[in-house]
Amino acid sequence: MRSQKILHKLKKPLWLTLVLSLSTLLVACGPRYKRVTSHKAPGVIIKLRSQTGVDRGFSHPATISGARLAHILSFIDIRGEKGALKPAFPVGGIYEVGEALSRVFANAEPHQVLTVELVRVEKRFQLFNQKFLTTFVTYVEGDRLFLRLSRVDWEIPKGEDEDDLPEPFVGRKQQNFRILPSEYLTAIGVQGVSAKWKDSKFRHASNLHIGRGGKLGRRTVLLGGGPIGEINAEESPGNPDEIPILPRGLSSQQLRDLADLEDLRRQGRISESAYFGKRREILESATRN
Repeated sequence: MRSQKILHKLKKPLWLTLVLSLSTLLVACGPRYKRVTSHKAPGVIIKLRSQTGVDRGFSHPATISGARLAHILSFIDIRGEKGALKPAFPVGGIYEVGEALSRVFANAEPHQVLTVELVRVEKRFQLFNQKFLTTFVTYVEGDRLFLRLSRVDWEIPKGEDEDDLPEPFVGRKQQNFRILPSEYLTAIGVQGVSAKWKDSKFRHASNLHIGRGGKLGRRTVLLGGGPIGEINAEESPGNPDEIPILPRGLSSQQLRDLADLEDLRRQGRISESAYFGKRREILESATRN
């Protein structure tokens, strides 16, 4: 009986040693990554990450202007966990992010992806700051820029070390949201997007607007009309970051129909296909009249 107890005591450390050895082996067999911080500024950290022994063959280094990259970012919208529609990237500081991406892309190598961490600070009750994190992976293949979001405006827990924030990875779902379809961007899965970055549509800030006091805001293109010079931009009384663009000559009823349609879309009470279909009907009705 005593010998059995002694044997039982000896087995425990043996099993513990075996479990620890297996865990170490599994970690050692997992993917190994090398990371180089290429840009670090308040609120913006960009790293070049490569996987040991894997040659991805990306079109890096890539020469893309910061303004063009900022314009691409400004077109990305998501629907969040509660069904709310919002831009993936706040327009404030979007050109600074674009310039930083441009510099890092120019120094990237074919086996490296760019991992981006954006931290937004919001003052609450005039007493303390709350920080929010947006992260994504981006890379260039041929004439297409790929961007895979991991987190969008995720509330950083108090006391979290900013040097140890959650890292974005392709295919790892870290937050519940989806990218909305767009005529300018191609959806890649639920949380990814690609764009023909050389396209002339990204040369100018067609959906950005300089408002009162020089504040940068966003336009929401409702009908996809003609050039900027042929349309009127009126400020939305609701969200200062969303400024609808409307063609001239719409009737008051058509304007009300568009407003109602936008409300349904924002509330998540209408699908994207139904939204674009109804929008097309209103446009065609306006043309006939």
